[in-house]
Amino acid sequence: MSSVPPANPDELPPFSWTSIEGRAVIREVVEQQIPQWGNGPRDVQLDCWAGILARTPTVLIASTGWGKTSVFFVPIIILRHLLEHPRPRIAPPPPLPVALLVTPLIESEMHIWSIVLLSAERLASKDVDRVIRSEHFRQNLVLVGIDEAHVLVPWGKTFRTAYQQISSLRKRLPAHTAVVAVTATLARGREERALFKELGLKEGRFRCIRLPSERPNVRMVFKELTHTLGSYQFPDIAWVFRPGVKAILYCKTIDLCFRVALYGWNQYEAGSRRLDNVRLWTSITSSGYNTRTLDLFQNDPNTSAIVATIAFGMGMNLRNITDSVNLGLPDSLSALHQQNGRAGRDLSSVAQGWTYIEPTVLSAVSEDMEDEEASAQAKRKGNTTKGKKRAEDLDAGLRAVLEAYLHGFCLVAATNAVLGDDNPKGSLSCEGAGRPLPCSNCQPMWNNPMPTLPPTTTPPLSSSVSLFSATPSTTKPTHKPYPKYIQDNALLWLDEFAMDRWSTRDDLIARLLPHPAIWSGISPQLITESLHLLHSRAALDEHLKGWQYLSTDGDVLFSFIQNILTPYDHYLQQVKERRVRRAAETRAKNQKGSYLCLLSRKAVLNN
Repeated sequence: MSSVPPANPDELPPFSWTSIEGRAVIREVVEQQIPQWGNGPRDVQLDCWAGILARTPTVLIASTGWGKTSVFFVPIIILRHLLEHPRPRIAPPPPLPVALLVTPLIESEMHIWSIVLLSAERLASKDVDRVIRSEHFRQNLVLVGIDEAHVLVPWGKTFRTAYQQISSLRKRLPAHTAVVAVTATLARGREERALFKELGLKEGRFRCIRLPSERPNVRMVFKELTHTLGSYQFPDIAWVFRPGVKAILYCKTIDLCFRVALYGWNQYEAGSRRLDNVRLWTSITSSGYNTRTLDLFQNDPNTSAIVATIAFGMGMNLRNITDSVNLGLPDSLSALHQQNGRAGRDLSSVAQGWTYIEPTVLSAVSEDMEDEEASAQAKRKGNTTKGKKRAEDLDAGLRAVLEAYLHGFCLVAATNAVLGDDNPKGSLSCEGAGRPLPCSNCQPMWNNPMPTLPPTTTPPLSSSVSLFSATPSTTKPTHKPYPKYIQDNALLWLDEFAMDRWSTRDDLIARLLPHPAIWSGISPQLITESLHLLHSRAALDEHLKGWQYLSTDGDVLFSFIQNILTPYDHYLQQVKERRVRRAAETRAKNQKGSYLCLLSRKAVLNN
């Protein structure tokens, strides 16, 4: 049999990175050069890299933790591989492929993986200007990247005016340089258009890849502040300062950072150790101090919080953050979404994004909503009265989500609507979309702070005085199980309890086994299913008699259960009263309707 002769390269179409052939080359090189990638790159990543290698200006909008930084280093890896292993029909890359990355997260020039990292401030320096003018550098430069691109416009107009340099940077670079901007959030409309204009991107001449921004492992929580941010006391966040919590606290000013840190330090026993329990992270903390902060946060279970300024806190790229806390409303919805996204970088973990809102802001938005409704009613009646604008300086996207919060609508759905999330379920409530961690509007229990654990040291059971004899539970027993959503919520608190109690044990089993081992002999589900019966210590002994640690931890567990049952019972009582009130209003309305109907019948008969 005669074999088919190989195709003549001259007869083949020109090589294109965006073709099926080009994408196949990219996948092959990546899987060979980065074997630890696991299942290999996703299709959307291949699309992004192909466009960059084809020198197409690209804007990538993807959630935190998606792997956006790969768009900067993977094209360099591919080109360096082709230098050593050239292929027919693929144009040879420059001898030393390099990328220039502008990021707000560093303050000095760095060089890693053939990527030059610069802060915006460094762009105006003479050294950088000399490098950019260098013919050798220009020949080898293949892409310029802008990280955290959503800050380019607002920061360039306010406190980091050096960001205005980025808009002119592209004009100073050779034509063959690809421009790549990445961010986790970019609202459609005005915010989107402003960034494109700042980067000099013309419609139809660049690619915008927009992916869903939802983080299913991060719960979105809104809560109204009960104390002013101008004081030295912050009881709303007292729950942060305890073992097991790994929180980033975002503050708008360095002054607020110091006052919050001082409050946090005072939650611990006096001594130098508490200065490690709560750490500062601002533009005036030294690099050595910051390095120790990162080490403590990642490796010391007693370091519970980092208090950071909003701008400098963008450098928090830690995988063990359990809670991101905004003290006060950020300047925009994009900033809020970015800061919440710092939590739960390990996608297998569960995290919370808290936003504590000043009452004055909520009052202003609420009054605006009332004025707008009054204005709309007046317009329908033919009047032209205009409503007063009290919150006109508020970011439009942020205001839309605050209105959803005040109306009791889903916070995630409202955020998705502003950010232009194309996910088909993005507009649904948490229940409708099946989100594993419903927002605080869809699951109101999350508007309450975490319950405080009882003391970890308890008297021996042989003591003649019971630990709880002087403070019996004030909650009333319920004769039916708690709803499923409350049982699920209680499971989370029981896991917190297990983690804290297990950390106090100093035996071989506790050192070898993870904290769920504390439930040996029972399951936490048994506790949540029996919550309605556990209103006495004797009842707990009866239902949990198979628990291995009942004798040593039973008292503490009972106190913990009473702590969480009180807000549960209070919430259910409110729900019941609301239902009774609505039923009464409905009956009164129906009775009024029946009375009016009777009057109309009499009028007809009398006529």
